[in-house]
Amino acid sequence: MVKIPISKHKSIKEIVKNPGNEVFSDIKKPTELKKMKPRMGNKLNLKKFLLPSILIVAVILIGIAYWYISSQKTQQEELDKEINIEQEEIPEEIIEEIIEEEMVLIQETETGWLNVRQGAGISYEIITKVYPGESYLLLDDSLSEKNEEWYKIELKDGQEGWIFSQYATEQ
Repeated sequence: MVKIPISKHKSIKEIVKNPGNEVFSDIKKPTELKKMKPRMGNKLNLKKFLLPSILIVAVILIGIAYWYISSQKTQQEELDKEINIEQEEIPEEIIEEIIEEEMVLIQETETGWLNVRQGAGISYEIITKVYPGESYLLLDDSLSEKNEEWYKIELKDGQEGWIFSQYATEQ
């Protein structure tokens, strides 16, 4: 709240009616307010307002673009590192083992599957069945007592078993 000093010998009505009074010398009459011109003028000065605004917006947009590009570059570098980790060189010993390993491809049978047995012969218990078109790692090929050829294979779950060679081909 602003306190306006009023001398004791004058009434409020006299002070308000008298525009020349030193207390209210800054107050203008409503008719005088209409005649006053705004300080900025009637026209908007584009050079003082619009150009700085455009520059500020441009700087902000450039900053956002720079941030986006740098974040994309960082993500790409991380992906490249992951790819390089996955593409490490395989030792020659392992490559030679892989090359030397032979595979067996299961052929068509009358039943539509081939029994895998615990040993090389039909007297051994059946472990599981394999199906035509499937390939398995060949572990051993030998002859049983009955002179039939059997292949020892490694199944997908790591288990080993024997199949009759008539229904499989080495790859």
